[in-house]
Amino acid sequence: MNRAIWIVNVNIFLYGTCWTIQSNTLPYLTQKLGADPVTFGYLLSTFGIIQTLGGLVFGRFGDLFGSDRVLVVAFIAAAMYYGLLSIAINIPILFLSCLPSVFMHAMQGGSMVITDLTNHKERASILGKVSLFYACGSVLGPGLGGYISTHYSNHLAAAVACLGSLLSVFLLVCFLPKVQKKEPHSPVPEDNSDQTAGPQFKKEECNILEDASKALSSPNKMLQVINYPGVKHLLMTKVLTGLPSSIYSVMLPIVTMNTFKYTAQQNSYWQTYVAVLMMITQGFGVGFLTKRVSDQSLFKWVTFVFIWSYLFMSLSHTVAEMLVAMAPIIIGMALLSVIINSSLTQLVPSSDTGLVLAMAMACDALVGTVAPILGGFLLKSYGHQTFGCIGFVTSTIAFATFCF
Repeated sequence: MNRAIWIVNVNIFLYGTCWTIQSNTLPYLTQKLGADPVTFGYLLSTFGIIQTLGGLVFGRFGDLFGSDRVLVVAFIAAAMYYGLLSIAINIPILFLSCLPSVFMHAMQGGSMVITDLTNHKERASILGKVSLFYACGSVLGPGLGGYISTHYSNHLAAAVACLGSLLSVFLLVCFLPKVQKKEPHSPVPEDNSDQTAGPQFKKEECNILEDASKALSSPNKMLQVINYPGVKHLLMTKVLTGLPSSIYSVMLPIVTMNTFKYTAQQNSYWQTYVAVLMMITQGFGVGFLTKRVSDQSLFKWVTFVFIWSYLFMSLSHTVAEMLVAMAPIIIGMALLSVIINSSLTQLVPSSDTGLVLAMAMACDALVGTVAPILGGFLLKSYGHQTFGCIGFVTSTIAFATFCF
């Protein structure tokens, strides 16, 4: 188990590095190809829609075929996405590059593997460590992407991200052992085990298409999972708290690029700042707090802090003020991300953990679909201070749901 966890962590580190290399340079690549902030918002929304649709199927595939297999698929999709960006010469190719992202769910796949390998007591802490490795990659990625973009080209930065993803595919295929869910299985009679092994294997092969069909047409299963006690509330909390945070993460590079004239390398500094805060929180804060404070209390206090942080954000006029206001938001979102995912897997049977994690990631992707369009409209019409107003309202609603 330790070997599998370490392999997952190393590859999530590579994923975080490659993702932030690309995300730091994407605004400059789109600007170079003639896209304005509204078009950039449409691009990110297209990416979010495709991820939302693909995430649910991805999670169900993980339940049916194994989390280790779908994790490999996620990195293959990531390599294809970055590869298309590296050869993008016009805006249509930028939109075309979004198509492989339908299966680009490495964090979801990594969480599914960890969920299959761990029990309820240790899961939140180990998921926090996975997020720590992602945050470590997010510290390295922006600076590396900014350097490559400034001294070479935005296309080369995407190509480096593509190579990093291909390295992850190699590591997973060669070193990740077979992962099985921690659940009881029906015993096989000892006297005829050799005779039945062949037919069982053949039956599994014959049912692959049937299982794929179930994965692609599982709305009833989704309704069943979402109706488990507590699941709906946690997913709603994920949307309410994630919307304003996503608006900031998507639009802040545009604000600093257009309003404050930051270069790609300068923009990498605030992304590194965000990643360091996430790394500290998810690596040390999650385990420390979850052992001492109940999840319900954490949900309540985090959303309460969000209310005042977003209020301060709505009054900020400089990058420094925005970064100060963002600190408690980043720390709170890092906590919520791990605790919500861990809590969701405890509310459903082990056979549905992949699907419930997929639904959680789909909420993130849905927010990522709405945030760029809403953020682009607000930035163009009213200014970046309105982002804080949105956060103040949604955080107040989220806090109220835990109090009443």
